[in-house]
Amino acid sequence: MAQVICQQVECECPQCDNYRTSLEESLQDEICDAGLYAQIANEAPSDILREIITSIVGDEYGHARMQSALLGLCPPATSCPPDCPPATGDFEADVRGAIAGELSAIR
Repeated sequence: MAQVICQQVECECPQCDNYRTSLEESLQDEICDAGLYAQIANEAPSDILREIITSIVGDEYGHARMQSALLGLCPPATSCPPDCPPATGDFEADVRGAIAGELSAIR
């Protein structure tokens, strides 16, 4: 079995200095979001809302997969998962919170 040796490449531009760290943090956020949306889907008062929110779970996992691919062959060191906030059990409040979180993320 071939051994892959990870090499950290020094960034040559100031805009990239924290790229890898930011990408790793963003990946963890996407995983947290997917878990939160899965919990919200379980709270949904109708099947159609559950299906819509479940599709968002898939989108969040897709974002996480893309960011994992951007990290390449040298994944971050093993660490404890982040402390992800759980859904509250109040569907409307959780959806409002999720929307606010997504809007904040794109700002």
